[in-house]
Amino acid sequence: MAKIKRFGIIKTACFMGLYGVFIGLLFGIFLLIYTQVLKTVLETTTAEMGMLSLLGIGGWLGLIFAPFMYGILFFLVGLIFTPIMNLILKIIGGLDLDIEIE
Repeated sequence: MAKIKRFGIIKTACFMGLYGVFIGLLFGIFLLIYTQVLKTVLETTTAEMGMLSLLGIGGWLGLIFAPFMYGILFFLVGLIFTPIMNLILKIIGGLDLDIEIE
C-alpha cells in the first residue's frame, strides 16, 4: 500500500492547464460546428448577411481562443486549489493507493 501525501503545486497546475487546453479545444470544435450549422439554417430563412458573417467568424475565433482561455483558467485553478488539497491531505493522512508491480 502506497500513500500520496502531497502534490507538487507547479506540476499539478501545469497538468491542469494542459487538461484545460484539451477541454477548450473540444469546446471550440463544438462551438464551430454549432455556429456553422446555425449559419446554414439562418441563410435559408433570412437575408441578414451582416449577422451571418459575424456568426461564422465567432465560431472560428472560439476554436482559436477557447483552448488558450481554458488552459489559463485551469492553470490558475490548479495553482489555487493544489495547496488546499495538500492541506486536506495532511489533515486526513494522505491517499491510499494499492499498487501492484509485476
